[in-house]
Amino acid sequence: MEMLLQLIFKKQVIKFSCMKKNLLYLNKMSQKRRLFVCDVCGKSFSRQLQLKKNTDTHSERRPFACEQCPRRFRDSVTSEKHRLRHQERINASFCCPLCAKTFKTRTGLKNHQLVHTDARLFVCAVCQKGFKIQPARS
Repeated sequence: MEMLLQLIFKKQVIKFSCMKKNLLYLNKMSQKRRLFVCDVCGKSFSRQLQLKKNTDTHSERRPFACEQCPRRFRDSVTSEKHRLRHQERINASFCCPLCAKTFKTRTGLKNHQLVHTDARLFVCAVCQKGFKIQPARS
C-alpha cells in the first residue's frame, strides 16, 4: 500500500507518493517566493523587509546611539537590549566598594567580593585544591 503525503499549500491539498517528492516540491516553491536577493552576500528573502535587515548587517552605519555610553547599534532591538543592561545596573542596590560592580542581591555582592581576596574557601573533596568560587555541581 502506497503512503500518501499531503501538503497544504495556498489552501489546496497536494498529495505526494513519497517524502523526496514532497521535499523537492517544497524547495521549488520556496525558491519561487524568494524574490529579494542581497547584492553583498547573495542570500535570498521572501520579503523586502528581511532583505533590508540583512543589508543593514553589511553596513558600517549605526544610527542607534546609547544615551549613557558611546556605543552605537545597527538596529533598534539590539539598542534596546543594551539600554536595559544599563537600567539593570541602576536598579542594582549592592555595589562593590573595590571595583564599583553592582549586584541585585547582598549574596551576589558577597560572592563577588571573594575575587578581590586571596582566600580560597572552597576546597575540592577529591584533590584538596582550594578555589575562590564554588565550583558548579556535576
